[in-house]
Amino acid sequence: PRGVGFLCARPAIAAQLTPVLPEPEGVPPMRAFESGEAHVAGRVGLVVAIGEHLAAGPDRVRERLAAIGRASRVLLDGVGGWEVVEPDDEPTATTTLRPPDGVDVVATRSALLSEHGIVVSAIGPERAPGEMTGPVLRVSPHLDVAMEDLQALAAAL
Repeated sequence: PRGVGFLCARPAIAAQLTPVLPEPEGVPPMRAFESGEAHVAGRVGLVVAIGEHLAAGPDRVRERLAAIGRASRVLLDGVGGWEVVEPDDEPTATTTLRPPDGVDVVATRSALLSEHGIVVSAIGPERAPGEMTGPVLRVSPHLDVAMEDLQALAAAL
């Protein structure tokens, strides 16, 4: 769920972290990184999601996501002039597409959603200064994506 997460850190790493806000007195280590607000519905959703992940089997989930990523990168690279950024064997389903010259990534994202019902993210270079030279489309398929869904994206691009 959006707005909910957790952080696991080795003690040596945790000792090097500095909270943005000063630590209140008497707060255990790492608690200073919490917002102090309780998003109860989000926390319940996170617990349910973790339970589903464990029931599905983390290794199976990783393997499936890597296979989806490979399939999407092979299918999408070069379609409509879009260039896949990651190597084919990157072990993730997330695929980043660099646009052809002159193509507006934000307009493409909007058209994919409004005309085809396809949800992707338009990511600007401000998200990774020094690494990105221009905007990209981020494709983040879920475990239940079908090859037909990826083919629909390719056709729309």
